[in-house]
Amino acid sequence: MTVKLNTETPIHNNLWYSGFVMLALAGFLLTLSAYMLMALLPLHIGARMASSAVICQEQLLCAVTYALGLFAFGPFCNWLTQRYRRGLVCVRAIEGYTLCVAASWLVLKNPQWAIPLVIEVLRFFTAACYGLAAIVLFGTLIVDKTESVYRTRANHSAAWLARLGIALGPLTAIVLFRHTSAADVCLWAALAGFASAVLVRLVRFPFKTPEDDVHHMSFDRFMLGGEWHLFLFTAFSFACYGYVLTMVSSVAFFALVMVGFLWALLTERFMGTLNHGWTDLFVAFFFILSAMSVFCSSSGMLPGYLTPCLLGGGVGMVGARSQLMLITHSDHCRRGTAISTFFLASEWGVAVGMFIGIAIKWA
Repeated sequence: MTVKLNTETPIHNNLWYSGFVMLALAGFLLTLSAYMLMALLPLHIGARMASSAVICQEQLLCAVTYALGLFAFGPFCNWLTQRYRRGLVCVRAIEGYTLCVAASWLVLKNPQWAIPLVIEVLRFFTAACYGLAAIVLFGTLIVDKTESVYRTRANHSAAWLARLGIALGPLTAIVLFRHTSAADVCLWAALAGFASAVLVRLVRFPFKTPEDDVHHMSFDRFMLGGEWHLFLFTAFSFACYGYVLTMVSSVAFFALVMVGFLWALLTERFMGTLNHGWTDLFVAFFFILSAMSVFCSSSGMLPGYLTPCLLGGGVGMVGARSQLMLITHSDHCRRGTAISTFFLASEWGVAVGMFIGIAIKWA
């Protein structure tokens, strides 16, 4: 039941009301779309190059431009959300992302357009729009549409739903690629992005008076200072997943990664969600290292069903705990900055892992 005040600000008696559900699903679809491309596009473009050296160079540039693009709009995020309506900023960013994915579809349909400059520009702006959209969606819109007593749960739940897209995106891309083509995978990724924009547009946000003195560039809603150790730990953990993305094209592997995510989620359910100390992070990191040690062994690419489960469980636990720690370590008014810091750490880590994996693969 929703009660209206004179200010037209809604008060919701539980977390899972229609507005939050639509925003959480929008975040899931956006992440799903991004990881469909991440699993497919660099490898497919590299396969069209003339020699292994050119393949390696092209794929490495894809990883670098993606990593740089994630940070492109970050310093301007606070100014954009203050200067323009925050919901509109998110919608426009998702629309920009969708247009970039549609442009990638055109490039794949017309191989004569697949020149390195076009590919790198597309990757940069795809990552830039994705980064801005995710920062605003997870760090601002979900926070503003949730009652203060539910905000930590809201951030935690939305992040877990998006985390499922991290595994489901590559799985979906592999299935579609085997039965259709790379261009069709991009088309479905663009449709997922479009659906995400529609869901955000359907949610109404109350008017918020902009601040008087807002700088065009700032760390607000971008990067939380003093938490570089947690940033690097999160990035390194997710780099292991990025490394795997460049090596594995098995549907079963990513399905079992999802099983690992669900195992981590059930662990939180029975052991407590807010028990977020460094001990939990080190335990989760031990799971990741165990999985990677088996994954990189000489016994084979997929030595057993336990490896992807351990990887998914470890990555899921690190993601959940590190985000909660960043929220706890931030001031009350800097929750959005903490969410943005976690997002950039995890996505940058995946990009670094892909860079390392590509370099090792073509060494």
